[in-house]
Amino acid sequence: QVRRREVQLLGVVALFIASKYEETRAPRIADLSYITANAYTAQDILGMECAVLAALEYAVAAATPAHFADDLERAAGCGEVQRSLVRYLVELALVEAHMVRHEPSQLVSAALLLSNELLHRKPLWSRAVARSARRSEVDVRPVAEEMREVLRAAPRAKLQSVRSKFRSPHHDAVAELAWCRCP
Repeated sequence: QVRRREVQLLGVVALFIASKYEETRAPRIADLSYITANAYTAQDILGMECAVLAALEYAVAAATPAHFADDLERAAGCGEVQRSLVRYLVELALVEAHMVRHEPSQLVSAALLLSNELLHRKPLWSRAVARSARRSEVDVRPVAEEMREVLRAAPRAKLQSVRSKFRSPHHDAVAELAWCRCP
């Protein structure tokens, strides 16, 4: 419970915590105190930081597809082109509002399954991948089919930045490959 007079303090502390996670150099506590017109001391800021982290049980970062991609790609024995394709499929899905209901690990699993199909890799879903993903092919198939529809719609989508990014040689130009323009 935050008292009304501590709302600004909570905002400064949220900024402080986020900057520690995202930035290479967090702001100094003295600077945070200064931007509040010295309404809060360093001790106030550190005390609220401890309270916020305790309330969050130190869970300050949510899992993203990137947390799961390397392990699943390793289990599948992906080469560079397939890695780029998996990431392309995931990033296409991430900009589609209806796909956000899926867990990040499920998106990566579906992208891997779909990439195996597009690249004609067998088996489509090996035991090693199933073990690493903790999902069966049957569990992943519906999301992979949704992802296939996102891929089909990509050339006509309003947002083209993902396609532009994955047209570059740095990403193996996977957005330009014929199977990325599937019917």
